[in-house]
Amino acid sequence: MKMSFKIPAFVICSVIFFCGFTYGASISVVSDFDNDSAKEIVTRLQSYLSGKNIKTTLTQYLLEKEDRPALTQKINSAKNDIIFVIGRKSLEYAARDFSSNTPVVFTVVADYKVEDSQKVAGITLGVPDEKKISLIKEILPDTSRVGVIYSNSFRVKAEGLQQAVEKHGLKYVENVINSEQDFVSALTNMLPNIDCFIMFPDDKIYFSTTMKLLFFESLKRNVPVIGLNKYYTQMGAVCSVECDTEELGKQAGRMVERILAGESPNAIGIESPKRFSTSINLITAQKCGRKIPQEAVNDAQKVFQ
Repeated sequence: MKMSFKIPAFVICSVIFFCGFTYGASISVVSDFDNDSAKEIVTRLQSYLSGKNIKTTLTQYLLEKEDRPALTQKINSAKNDIIFVIGRKSLEYAARDFSSNTPVVFTVVADYKVEDSQKVAGITLGVPDEKKISLIKEILPDTSRVGVIYSNSFRVKAEGLQQAVEKHGLKYVENVINSEQDFVSALTNMLPNIDCFIMFPDDKIYFSTTMKLLFFESLKRNVPVIGLNKYYTQMGAVCSVECDTEELGKQAGRMVERILAGESPNAIGIESPKRFSTSINLITAQKCGRKIPQEAVNDAQKVFQ
């Protein structure tokens, strides 16, 4: 005798609730950087997706260590659901060379003009200029002249910084150079005429050699440097304000989740960071003859002392 019966709806719902309908996603990660910030972003991305019952298979590549044609072939044949890139060079490479059918999500990119907006979504690295100047006014209240060195490709971004500096009644001093070879003379000429130096996210002139020179010369002349993140603060900048890497990973995870659910990268678009953090180096401040207000120290997420 054939028997049939219906499964009660509440049982079905219970099974769905406890099992979570976990599904998989294959993601290739290509990064400009091999540092703790990049690793934390990837960890938080994977953690966010795991919390949404999305099991990810990550294959990670450090761009500078890869043969480009071989990497292109590997990724294009990998049948990825998403390509996640960290850094401007990796993004430009992915947007240009990878399959147009695979969505790209990026972060840690200061000012990228998306050429193929149909497949690219992401989070810019930019910290609002107003936030940087407000930090300077808070921890270095005697500052009246602010110096900046950058290359030609960052001229538009520099104009925004200039407006923020002058809005607060400070003098803006800049030097536009073409290569890192020009950095030595530009810095030497600038330091006697400023009270504070703001680093620019310009990877055409800021390398390990220019970093060491900047921190050495600025400290010698008691000129505080405002860095780009806590690693620069640890190296010798007095302070930095940066995008919160934990939040960047979660924010990128939300983008990946939306794309996996069927939303196009073009519809998601480009977002700004949601949260920022500050770091302070009290040792550098003391060597520069500056006393950081205790309230600012208490508010900082990272303090080197």
